[in-house]
Formats: sequence, C-alpha cells, structure tokens
Amino acid sequence: MLLSVLLTAPLAPASSPRITSLRMAVTFEQASGLWGLQRNRNADSVELIAKEPGWRLAEVRTLVPRNGPGLGIALEELGSDGQSGLVIVESVVAGSNAASASNPILPGDAIVAVGPASESITVEGLTYDQTVAVLGSLDPTRPIELTLRRLERLPRVSVTLQFPQEGGRADEMLELLPGMPLRRSILSRGIKLNDPLARRFDAGWGTGDCGGEGTCCTCALEVTKGIQALSVQASQERQMLAKHPTWRLACKASIAELKEDCELVLRVAPRQAAKSGEADFMDGERPS
Repeated sequence: MLLSVLLTAPLAPASSPRITSLRMAVTFEQASGLWGLQRNRNADSVELIAKEPGWRLAEVRTLVPRNGPGLGIALEELGSDGQSGLVIVESVVAGSNAASASNPILPGDAIVAVGPASESITVEGLTYDQTVAVLGSLDPTRPIELTLRRLERLPRVSVTLQFPQEGGRADEMLELLPGMPLRRSILSRGIKLNDPLARRFDAGWGTGDCGGEGTCCTCALEVTKGIQALSVQASQERQMLAKHPTWRLACKASIAELKEDCELVLRVAPRQAAKSGEADFMDGERPS
C-alpha cells in the first residue's frame, strides 16, 4: 500500500550514523525472511533485529523533499500481534519524493525514526495502521528527515583446513564471519589443532597446549592463502613466529573486518611437513 508518510525509531547522535554500502544491501524478498522483532526485557518496547547470523544492522539518514503530496513509498507489514508490528519498505515509486531522497531508500529498509534528532518520532515496532497514523500527521509542506535501518550482509570467509598427508584426512571446509576467533571456531566443530610435534615455546621443552593463552605455540597454522583475512599480529605472536612469517597462532587470530568475501587456506600442524628438515624450526624445536 502506498503511503504519503514514514516511520521512526530512536536516532543515534548526529555524528555517528554510518552510511551503508548499496552493494551490501539486500532485496525485499531477502529482507522479508531476515527481519525480526525482539521485545526488550522490560516488555515496554520492541526492537528490530536480524534473525540470522551473518547480517548486521546499518543506520542510514536521508532527507526526503516534499514537492507535492505523498512520499511515494510502499510499505509492507510482515507480521503483527495487534500491539507491535514489523513494517518495512516494499518499494519506492519512480519519480516520487522518496525517489529524490538525499540517500536512497531501498526495498527491505525499515523506517525507524522521522525528524531531526531533537524532535524525532519513534515508530520502530509499530503496526502498519499505527505507522500510517504517525506519518499522516506530519506537515506535508516540509522536507522529512528519516532514519532507516538496513540489513547488510557480512562478508564471508571460506576456510579450508588442510591436514598432514600421512594422516590421510580429507580437507575440512568452514565458513566464518568477521570477528570470529579462529581457534574457538575450529574447535567448536570438533577439529583439534594441537600439534604433537610442537615443543612448548614458553618452557622450551615438552608438549601440551596452554589452553589458548598464546604461550605454548602448539596451535600454529600455516596460512597458504588469504592471510589478509586474519587480524593483525600482536608483537608477542610476531616474536614467537619470527622464523615463520606465514604462520599464525589460532588462539591469537580472528577473522578481520573485511569488505568482501574471500578464501583462507590453512595447513594444520605445519611442523609435520618439516619432519625431513625441509622447513626451519623455532628455537628449541627439532624434527622428531
């Protein structure tokens, strides 16, 4: 149904809005299955959420001119319990006021606030009828500042884990997202990383892992492709792996903030490839 108004939710401080990339936005059909409503603990309010991991919410502010009546926005209510509702933009009419907004309004967006920060009207979680009533009460002669909430797809990292050939184990494939810790993500899938040939870096002798404290060096992985997909090394890790610039400690690495999908190939237990002395070991280590 076409509306001549819009909805609203709490505006962030004027200096904080992050303008999202249109390339990362979703279609209306995708958004319909990804948006959800969550009631806050005090039960007095609801908020829009992404129902699935791998998606984040971006805030977009836009100014819509008012050249004639109507905004030219079609809204769709995805669900309602009579008190709260989930309403998103279905489409924007070509040539309409909304089509001339300072930042594009996209299908799948949720309009969560109307007006400047000091005078904003919150409509996040309102039903369709409630939203129409709020939007219809606005001055039709003045431009409208809108705050949109938009779903963005997070970049994915396709991870291939390669194991020592002697074990005959097939490669394992994982999909990880920015911010995920490498060691924990791998262990959660039942894959053990502790290298039986590793000598503890902290003691200089013996084996056994330190429990993810970054002191034993037994969870080292060799990065054979996509090293840029991992977080930057801290000085301690860099010192421990000084002789192996393509190695990372799984307990100290996480997936970096990325702009696009990428591939990461990791060799588990890289010392085992060096049994015959083809690679150099860290101080205190010797091939078995």
